[in-house]
Amino acid sequence: MTNSLKELPAGDVLPTASTTAPFRHGALCALWTLLLLATLVPVVVAKPNEARLIALLAAIYVGQALLAEILGVRVGHETIVAPRRWGPFSSLWRRRLEIQSVKSILAKPKSAWGEQVLLQPLSGSRLLLLFQSRDQKLAFLKVVSTRDRRVSIYRAD
Repeated sequence: MTNSLKELPAGDVLPTASTTAPFRHGALCALWTLLLLATLVPVVVAKPNEARLIALLAAIYVGQALLAEILGVRVGHETIVAPRRWGPFSSLWRRRLEIQSVKSILAKPKSAWGEQVLLQPLSGSRLLLLFQSRDQKLAFLKVVSTRDRRVSIYRAD
């Protein structure tokens, strides 16, 4: 089904074309925060220097993943910026896509990590976006479809 979006509930305001709409996944932010605290403990208390170094490297990775999740998915006037994911959980900084370069969007069913959307740019690579709620996912799809009407939006069952 192409561009078949339900209307947002009354009172929800979509951002204007000149603003950026952020969409954060609060549960993943909390999980990355707990992991950061867990990796910082060995940095402080570990005796061998090798263990401290490994814990420090893990803390740096977890810290950047937390920052990427806090910044969330942002839809600007011409771009989408989102955490770059290896899978549904891990992320490695962020990726910027021009909205015009997005060929299609696949709205996937809810998973254990939340609502999923798969962006497929013209370059052929894919970008997995996670949303905490269905309302966030619908708002994202609505914002993207208003920014560029040529983007095809499909629903996977």
